[in-house]
Amino acid sequence: MSSKLSQPSYPLPFPSTFSPQPSSTTWLTPSSPSYSTALSTCYLGLKTSLKPTHPFPSLSHTQILHSLQSLETSHHYQTDVTQPFGLTTKLSKTYVTRCLLGDPGTTYKYLGLRMFSSDWNSIGSGVIKRMSEEMSKEVDSELKDLSKVKPIKGRSCFSVSLINRMESYTSKSKLKLEPTFETDRVTVSWHADSSLEHYSTIGVYHVIVNEKREVVEDEKEEGKCWRIACKVVPDAEGPNASTRTSKISDTSEPSPQYPLISVPLKNKSIYYMLDDFNHHHQHAVLSPSSEGRRTVRYSSTHRLLRYGNNVEEMFEKLDNVIKGFNSKSLKQIKKEFNCEREVEGEWIRQFYIQGKKHWSLKWGEWEDRVKKLFEGWERLEGRAGEVVEWMWKAVMGKLNR
Repeated sequence: MSSKLSQPSYPLPFPSTFSPQPSSTTWLTPSSPSYSTALSTCYLGLKTSLKPTHPFPSLSHTQILHSLQSLETSHHYQTDVTQPFGLTTKLSKTYVTRCLLGDPGTTYKYLGLRMFSSDWNSIGSGVIKRMSEEMSKEVDSELKDLSKVKPIKGRSCFSVSLINRMESYTSKSKLKLEPTFETDRVTVSWHADSSLEHYSTIGVYHVIVNEKREVVEDEKEEGKCWRIACKVVPDAEGPNASTRTSKISDTSEPSPQYPLISVPLKNKSIYYMLDDFNHHHQHAVLSPSSEGRRTVRYSSTHRLLRYGNNVEEMFEKLDNVIKGFNSKSLKQIKKEFNCEREVEGEWIRQFYIQGKKHWSLKWGEWEDRVKKLFEGWERLEGRAGEVVEWMWKAVMGKLNR
């Protein structure tokens, strides 16, 4: 889809004429009479608590759970070390363990870290790939319904699934309090998903198990459930995110026009953030307090990557730059310099900096690609030396004209 700046369609405020008005001091939940109105205005595009008897025509809950747990057995879930506040800031180790499955050659970058995918056609019997295909059909239908209310720009397909494994809060865990209301622990802090094609939908399947790896029954009390929290943050992501003039704060005071919602998630359910929802909202995952009942949540989050996140696209850029070696124009030299920095810093270093476990998991699939990146980088390095020598000769007046 086009990444050109366009006039965004911001979320509608909560109607001032509706009674009762939502509170600005606590979560708006499904038990509130204002909740459905918030979903049709401030949170239009969020579809939650979809729980069919059979999740998809070709897949059962048992097949999906087996696939998610097999990734744990094979040690695919890893802790990430990220820089949530940008370059030169403190490194942070994630509480959640994750893995990335997707189309061959895909990567996903978030908080300064590039994750390298495992091929979802082969890992876990291809279940996650099939789930993406089934989700895409559902999203088509959901987008058609949404188009009756607002213009739709996004596609419904997916190229990766970022799969999370997270444990519920206990007194021994180090989960932080959610900073707005300070009543709940957050497993995944406030964020909008990055690196995605603009207007693309995010689809999530989640399942909760106990310490015996068995699916648990849904809790009846909202506060004891795993929940997704959402808030309105215009241009948090999307084509106009770079135009924001103010920094996004986790502790900003809620507005009655845009109440914060907390949605209990039914076990083995699917939810979608449709079209531009991710552009103008942030979300977080709230953990239940599990004193006496520890649970584990798996969430398979399906996304469509923005152009530039597949290594084949990096190879294409390398080839185009190398084809221009016959030119010594300033424009060409800048291209070479920028490409050299990108292939080294954004790809080669990102692959090796993640350690031996990452290498042992990924090398079999990524060996040829990483070697090809090295070959391109070496050619750019050699070319840089030639350019320096040519410039030195020019400065010293020794250049043959």
